[in-house]
Amino acid sequence: MLRTSFNQINSSVVRNSLHLKGFVGLRFITTKGDLNRVDREGETEESQRARLKYQSRKRGILETDLLLSNFAKTKLDKYSVSDLQEYDRLLDEPDWDILYWSSGEREIPERWKNSKVLKELSAYCRSRRNHTLRMPNLF
Repeated sequence: MLRTSFNQINSSVVRNSLHLKGFVGLRFITTKGDLNRVDREGETEESQRARLKYQSRKRGILETDLLLSNFAKTKLDKYSVSDLQEYDRLLDEPDWDILYWSSGEREIPERWKNSKVLKELSAYCRSRRNHTLRMPNLF
């Protein structure tokens, strides 16, 4: 029953086998990046700020976590609702892309060229180049 339902997963899922010593045949699934955004209708501005600060800190890649959590600590309390929404959409992008765009390592794609938030993040990133970043306190 379980194997049947696994095999019936739609085509947006990639099935892979991991062949590490001692873990031959270990299976995992990943999506191709076509996940739908979570509907947050009715979320208060205060809740949105708190969620974005948390999501900035818990990304998965330490370098991006450090950059975004410190940026969020200094900027998000001053952002308007539209700026928060733009930042929320930016967080939907892959971690490495955000890091490379903000550090100038890669060209910013057309969809983000006029982004106020990404411009501020890039300026923040450049201003912190010779600093050691540490995770800010959660509270």
